[in-house]
Amino acid sequence: MRAACLSFSGFFIIFNPSQSLSISPPFPPGIALPLELFPLDKFRKVMEVNVMGVLAVSQAFIPRLRKDQGRIVNVGSAAGFTVPPGYGAYSSSKFALEAVSDAFRIELRPWNISVSLLEPGTIESEIRRKNLGDDLPFKDLSDEAYGLYRQFFDYYEARLNAMERNAGSAQLTTDAIVHALTSVTPQSRYVIGSHQGLSLKSFRTFVMPLLPDHVQDWGKIKALQKAPVAVPKE
Repeated sequence: MRAACLSFSGFFIIFNPSQSLSISPPFPPGIALPLELFPLDKFRKVMEVNVMGVLAVSQAFIPRLRKDQGRIVNVGSAAGFTVPPGYGAYSSSKFALEAVSDAFRIELRPWNISVSLLEPGTIESEIRRKNLGDDLPFKDLSDEAYGLYRQFFDYYEARLNAMERNAGSAQLTTDAIVHALTSVTPQSRYVIGSHQGLSLKSFRTFVMPLLPDHVQDWGKIKALQKAPVAVPKE
């Protein structure tokens, strides 16, 4: 388990970058595979990395945080408040991390321990590339299993390429981390990136609450019915 435990300007800080961690391939934490087909042992590993690891590191250092009025910064994901098709396992771990962060934020308030959660959307990263080529998550499926979710698998690589084209700069995440670590008024949540041209923060705050589940589900299903077009960057 990798985490950054920093001490500066009188603060002791835990930075839990669970999203960047990996487990034995071909099942990195961001694996895309329908839950029906997701091996239970791999699901446990995803939860172990993205939830249990964060909890273990935090528990180990909270006594020091209490002494120095330190901070905890967890890296979650937009998948922690909306579930992309095929990412049920990954989203489950990120929804759990939301709860862990919320609980710590409330429980540690008496000691002025700040707890921040980053919720980045699609950001430039190598994590998605780990699911391509020889590491395609569905390359060893039977023809029957593949056929059940053909509309998801057929356009998988095209969707990943489109996501890469539209990914936000990693600097957005870096800026949020620095703010959470150093600001006099760190935010409890940092919603980072955009969705179809709209600020992801605005999408989560103002759009999602107005859309019934069946409308949101319809939009996600429609997105699976055709290959996305990636517009080349100039």
